[in-house]
Amino acid sequence: MQNDLEELERVLAAGTPGPWQAYEHIVYTGRSGGFSLRDCPKPYDDAALIVAAVNALPSLIEEVKRLREENARQIQWTVGEPPCEPRIIYGHSWGPYRWHPYSPKSEQYRAGVKGRWQRMNEFAGWENAFPPNEWATEKTVKARASLSPMKEQS
Repeated sequence: MQNDLEELERVLAAGTPGPWQAYEHIVYTGRSGGFSLRDCPKPYDDAALIVAAVNALPSLIEEVKRLREENARQIQWTVGEPPCEPRIIYGHSWGPYRWHPYSPKSEQYRAGVKGRWQRMNEFAGWENAFPPNEWATEKTVKARASLSPMKEQS
């Protein structure tokens, strides 16, 4: 996919600079004149298509680059065993999770169980749960929230 974008940039740079225009079946390419598509099955539509594609290509390339950069900043979900620390993490399919450690004086702790996983329920309370398979830290979730389109406009 990256090679496709690089190839488009190369072809665009090597071609006649725009803006191009179409009049009937003739495509005009800036200062260098034009060419006819008279022998094509749909000369008027083909001329309009070529002109629209050539003129839109620079902005489309920039948009793809911008979206790729934004995608690279997306939340990095970690697969595997989450850390058993007293902090909030976010499960991929559910929402906030936390590790709730037992008190060292508790019966569970003395039995070798250091704590339990909990997930936030719909009432903003915590309920016991299995640990999430995919998770992210609160820091990466907040960083992603700062990229939302609503915040970018303000």
